[in-house]
Amino acid sequence: MTARRRRNIIHGNDLYREIIPPGARQSLKVTYWDLWIVLVLDGHFGGDWDEMIDHLRAKRRELYHRDEVEGLLSHVRLLRQTLAQEGLATGELLAGADPAFLKKQARKAKRKILEMRFQRKERSPWMIHTPRRQREERAMRGYWRRWFANR
Repeated sequence: MTARRRRNIIHGNDLYREIIPPGARQSLKVTYWDLWIVLVLDGHFGGDWDEMIDHLRAKRRELYHRDEVEGLLSHVRLLRQTLAQEGLATGELLAGADPAFLKKQARKAKRKILEMRFQRKERSPWMIHTPRRQREERAMRGYWRRWFANR
């Protein structure tokens, strides 16, 4: 009887790698969600963040993807902001990776991001705690004016 090889399943919140930005005191932890977003950004949108965001916004109109897209948009925006603050380009997240590995991950990225085929339990903290959810939580504590102003 042959032993079965166990599949190494990668989840979006697993650590892909750590990068030390120039002049930073601590490393930046890059998850597989970050990697997948960058792969889709470069492979399908030519590195244009705004085009990717517009594509995802258009998908948000589909009723069955509304929450997933909102969470994904939140993660995309915060990743873009984090990379800009750290002075990193998207290519630096991919630097030094095995091309065969990146090709395999690009297929998975397309499935997870463009086709919205991921489970709710796979969401990152940025995908769960979206700006709308944060405003709703504040509103429940009595910050009504701020909640209605941002609707």
